[in-house]
Amino acid sequence: MSWLILMKIEITIPHFNQQSYLKIKSSELIKYIDITFATENDNGLILYCDNQLTELYFTISIRNKIIDITIRSDRLTSTIQLSDTIDLNIYVRLQIHILYNEIQVKLNDGNLMSRLLPFDIVLTNILFIGGLPILFDS
Repeated sequence: MSWLILMKIEITIPHFNQQSYLKIKSSELIKYIDITFATENDNGLILYCDNQLTELYFTISIRNKIIDITIRSDRLTSTIQLSDTIDLNIYVRLQIHILYNEIQVKLNDGNLMSRLLPFDIVLTNILFIGGLPILFDS
């Protein structure tokens, strides 16, 4: 008999300012991220996750109204930049499916974007989500 463990966190918060965020600790693998949010700023960090043991860093940010996903492992960095711009103060839905060496991204009801990576992704540990302070962006 096999068991499938799926951790799903649903959080509805009406507004994140630039300095408010949630810190979520997880010992389970994170395979799927589904975020619905609205932003007041053209630039900012939405999600930050790191695993210092494996030196893996995963961020979702907004740069000039474009969603940017950056994954860094050891010295290799891969960036996925969505082609659609987002409007300020309008809710958007970002869906991310994480496979071992592939990431699939979908914004709202748009096309699914897929990228093969030169390394495996295993996200666990601590996840920061919300209007993250600028210190996380470095």
